[in-house]
Amino acid sequence: MAHQVGFRLILLSTLFVTLDCLQQRGGEASSNEMLTDVFLFAGQSNCVGHAEVDDLKGELAGYRDVPAHMLSIDVGTTWYPFTLNVKKTDKGPSYKRNFGSLPGHFGPEVSFGSEVSRSIYKNENFGVFKCCTNASELEQNWLRESVQGGDSLLSRMVEKTQKKINSPQCKGGRCRVKALVW
Repeated sequence: MAHQVGFRLILLSTLFVTLDCLQQRGGEASSNEMLTDVFLFAGQSNCVGHAEVDDLKGELAGYRDVPAHMLSIDVGTTWYPFTLNVKKTDKGPSYKRNFGSLPGHFGPEVSFGSEVSRSIYKNENFGVFKCCTNASELEQNWLRESVQGGDSLLSRMVEKTQKKINSPQCKGGRCRVKALVW
């Protein structure tokens, strides 16, 4: 019971810090390829994303046009413009970078990134990356050991984050994690 209460308080704190950071951002335009702010998405299957690109119709169709200044990382330390990961078909394109999602699918980063871009960052580059795993349990896998064994998913997330925020594309040699979205 104490773990559940503590975890809920951490999630609420994360939400309030996220909202505070977003309200304080100015949104100056920048034409260079550097970035300062990064949003980290972490979690389980909902974060991995099971929504299909083909489902973005009607009022959701606007989310297909991901802003060019929303950057992401798949592996390594190079930030690329985020692209929706379209399934490989005989009829259409496919993208090689998954950015943490299953092929042909996406998660909350698409709507979040679009809204943050429109309302806060305007034309300034910002980063979004994901550390998430399907079928993982908070206490067992995130705090103790990973689904595949070895270090906890939390430890792996911290290690990956350190590498990504020290990318050469980060202004001043280090990006800021503005928020952790669970």
